[in-house]
Amino acid sequence: MRMTVEKALQIFPFSEGKLVAGMNGVTRLIKSLNVIDAPDISDWVKEGEMLFTTAYVIKDSVDDAISLLRKLNQRHSAGLGIKLGRFWDAVPASMVEEADRLGFPLIELPYQYTFSDQMNALLQAEFKRSTLELQSVVDKQKQLMQVALQRGSIHLDAISSIVGYPMAVIGARGHLIYNTTGYAEAELLHGWPWKIRVHLAHLHRHPYYRVPLMQGEECIGCVLFFPIAAYVEKVEEGLFVQAAEMISHQLNLPYSQFAQRSVTEDFSFTLLRYLNEGLPIQELEACVERLGLEFWKSGGGYQCLLTHFSASLHADEKNRTMRAVWEELHHRPALKQYNGLNAWLENGVFSIFPVLGSSEEAELHEQLKECLSSLNKDDARPSVQVAVSHIKSLPRSLKEAYEECVHAIRLAEELGLQSPILSYENMEFALIFQHVPKEMMERYCDRVLAGLANKEQDYAKDMIHTLKMYIDSDGQLNETARRLFVHRNTAAYRIDKLSEILDVDFKKINDVFRLKVAILFKRMMKDEGWM
Repeated sequence: MRMTVEKALQIFPFSEGKLVAGMNGVTRLIKSLNVIDAPDISDWVKEGEMLFTTAYVIKDSVDDAISLLRKLNQRHSAGLGIKLGRFWDAVPASMVEEADRLGFPLIELPYQYTFSDQMNALLQAEFKRSTLELQSVVDKQKQLMQVALQRGSIHLDAISSIVGYPMAVIGARGHLIYNTTGYAEAELLHGWPWKIRVHLAHLHRHPYYRVPLMQGEECIGCVLFFPIAAYVEKVEEGLFVQAAEMISHQLNLPYSQFAQRSVTEDFSFTLLRYLNEGLPIQELEACVERLGLEFWKSGGGYQCLLTHFSASLHADEKNRTMRAVWEELHHRPALKQYNGLNAWLENGVFSIFPVLGSSEEAELHEQLKECLSSLNKDDARPSVQVAVSHIKSLPRSLKEAYEECVHAIRLAEELGLQSPILSYENMEFALIFQHVPKEMMERYCDRVLAGLANKEQDYAKDMIHTLKMYIDSDGQLNETARRLFVHRNTAAYRIDKLSEILDVDFKKINDVFRLKVAILFKRMMKDEGWM
């Protein structure tokens, strides 16, 4: 039995009773019914038990009556109903005062109805309620099954609507994916990280059910359900688990737009059709205009990103890594300020970020490096790389930007580049020089790198590796040292030695350019002896 005292007081003939004290306790749950017929009844009372009495066992002592109230309250009884007219004509004022202080419901029962009349009425009402509740849950389960059998992705709005309660979905990294509860993200994440189990918790005294989202043995987040009532039946807990399983499956669909709200869902769908199915650019522009995406308007700028995954990753690893990349790009606080858009493609996560100039571009690239550093365990051989296009200004240039990303990834594979950021701008040299004869490349490298030709092979190889890292880091010593796993002073010393050996000045653009071309040629020739 699960019924609040307040609800019970609406059921005839229990409704003929009068709540004389303990108004603050009317939300207590009635789980069972019993009659007081012994002085030591308080020792046997169960939590949630509503007790009926004629006051026989407490009629001779108000102090005993107050003591009984306190014991019942300690045992978390639901309340006490007293039938007047037999041993008491009225409930003692001191007892009423104590019940109010405890918030313990105290009810005057009508004399003309027997205890069995009132108890049977409550039990019948509970049976009817639980039957209707069961039918409602079964209907919801059927609706969830029907939705699950439909083709295509499932919107979280549909699941929330069927369950019928406010719902929030939290990702594995502790970020908010979906929320209809009215609570802020910081409130919902109170106590994060949580234990992996179905759990009844409370937020601002409002009970809610927290259900982990599981994929095999891996927990990819949690879903929070906020029922309107203070309790739910066990069968409804089963409904929450079923809904969580559907959400978990949805979050693992590699091509779904699961965490994007209505705006980005619409744009992502149109974008995928434009890139993969030849949708006319006019329809993409119409979608952009309809959604009011500011940075697409004339005069704005944007860059496209396409992730690339190591061929050594297994299918399951790739899916997990793609999800982690998507979460980083979509939810990383420093990247959220850009209001970028992310979509799933077969070959990786495709993203569009607004960039208005060189300073914004440099900042975006720094954030991407930090993002990837949290995903790549080995910087020397990263499992995730991001190709970056030129800055574009109009929607009609989107496909061109996408193709630039694809070309950058292809060139990186051909040249064996291990940099986490693959800038198409830096790889245009490879496209320009791709038809240069190998003999000419060799003569150029021999001339530019002649100073290392007579050095010990291992020493020369270490120094050329240092030069490669320095060029890839755009001349930044700190980044060079990080990639080489050495102290900054060590990297600076090696660069000074290279300047001396190769007779170049790294402060001169022409000298750096010549070295950059030599490194590129070595990569294009796949000269393992040097690279």
